[in-house]
Amino acid sequence: MKLCLFDDNRIGIAVEEEVVDVTEAFAAVPKPTWPYPQSDWVIQHYDGVRAKVEELVQTSARVPLSEVKLRAPVANPGKIIGAPINYKDHIAQANADTQINHGKTFTELDQFGLFLKANSR
Repeated sequence: MKLCLFDDNRIGIAVEEEVVDVTEAFAAVPKPTWPYPQSDWVIQHYDGVRAKVEELVQTSARVPLSEVKLRAPVANPGKIIGAPINYKDHIAQANADTQINHGKTFTELDQFGLFLKANSR
């Protein structure tokens, strides 16, 4: 089981190639107000609704993952860690462009390193 956010801010559990809507399990949890908490609201309250979530996973309808639009997994991240090159096709693209690679050939992500992105504007 994997926790996900999908469609119009629905909370779901991805089970293999399907999603179960478990938003109902969070109905009694007070919604966050501005200023938003620095932690993720769903994760913060998950332990308190876990039993209901597990019940819904067993009894509720499932929707194919291909029929939903997945949203950002953490609604209010405190830190964002990025990779300048994050998949093999992008590595190949960077290796083909001398303005990106500056004469170096890269084969692994760790050669490019990571960067931090502040969540503030």
